Amino acid sequence: MNKTKVMQIINSIDLGLNIIEEGQQLDTQALTESVRIDVEDLKEELNSKPVMPKVFDDWYKNDSIHGDPNTLKFKIIHFTVMVMWGGKGIESQEQLCDWIKKTNKGKYTYDEERFARCIEAIIHGYEVEK
Repeated sequence: MNKTKVMQIINSIDLGLNIIEEGQQLDTQALTESVRIDVEDLKEELNSKPVMPKVFDDWYKNDSIHGDPNTLKFKIIHFTVMVMWGGKGIESQEQLCDWIKKTNKGKYTYDEERFARCIEAIIHGYEVEK
C-alpha cells in the first residue's frame, strides 16, 4: 500500500465533501462519479501488496528458517534478528541486508521505509518487482 497515494485519494474525497458542505453550484452527478472512482481507487490501493525486489523474494523463498516458519510472529522476529546481525554467513540474508542498508554520515543504518516494506510483505504477501 502506498500511503502517499491513499492520502491523495482521501484528500480528493474530502475536497468533494467540502464542495457539498459549502453549497457551491456543482454538477452532483459528476461529483458523485468522481467520489465513486476515488473510493474504488482507495479500495484497490488498500488491498494491494507491496512490490518487492528480487533480493527479498530470494531471501523469503530460500532462507532456511529454524523454528516454525508458518507463524507470522516467528517470521517477523526472524527477519528482525537477521537484519540486526546483517545476515552474516548466508548469501540471501546478506544481500537483503545490503538492500536495506543506507549510509548516514559515514555510518551504516537501515532504511526504515525498506524495513517497513519488508515487514508489510511478510504480513500481507508481496509481488516481485519486474
